[in-house]
Amino acid sequence: MIAFLLSLLVAVSSGLQTLSLDFQRVTEETGKPKEVVTGHLYFQQPFWMYVDVASPVHQIMLSEKHQLLIFYPEQKKAFRIRTKKDNPPIFVQGLLASLKEDYGLEEMGYTLTGHKTSGDTLITIWAPPKDKAKVLGEFVLKILNNRLVEARTQSANGKTKTVSIYARYVKIGQFALPQEITTVTGDAWHQEKEVLSYKNIRLNVNIPDSLLKFTLPRNIPVKDVQW
Repeated sequence: MIAFLLSLLVAVSSGLQTLSLDFQRVTEETGKPKEVVTGHLYFQQPFWMYVDVASPVHQIMLSEKHQLLIFYPEQKKAFRIRTKKDNPPIFVQGLLASLKEDYGLEEMGYTLTGHKTSGDTLITIWAPPKDKAKVLGEFVLKILNNRLVEARTQSANGKTKTVSIYARYVKIGQFALPQEITTVTGDAWHQEKEVLSYKNIRLNVNIPDSLLKFTLPRNIPVKDVQW
């Protein structure tokens, strides 16, 4: 649920225009084998993203506002997914959201209803938008030294809960960025865990023109999908 809400955020703190990093995503889900995805990506405000997935299967993903192109070079095939909604910045939505002053909750219609402290940690409580209160529950953020360390929410009925832990912060220029985000979502019967790790993070880099103007090789069949 946290991942879904953060995926609604595209604009981040002023001053960050582009991003480059290596990532690893490890996912575990009840009844399914562990999956590990690694690769490198470039992001440019507000919607453009180029992802080169190295494993488990080599693929290139080009994400724009309402279109996602997935290309498998070795298999010589591609898929173009068209969407009506804005595409979220895959693999880094939580990372980008952590840069926002209020982590984007007010922008999404949440209202700050309370705050308290526990030692050096500031805890803020946010109520969901009234028109989504039947689906979304409150959001609780824990902030230490002006850095998000935990985001917690649940469905309106309280059955499904999601917790994200932000750790291993590194200071890059004016920004403090988490190098690891662990998210656990589940209920009494089912649980999903995702661990996103980042390294070689670079901000405001020049993105090669060959990526910005990427086009598929000739004679590659493309299957169009409407999402």
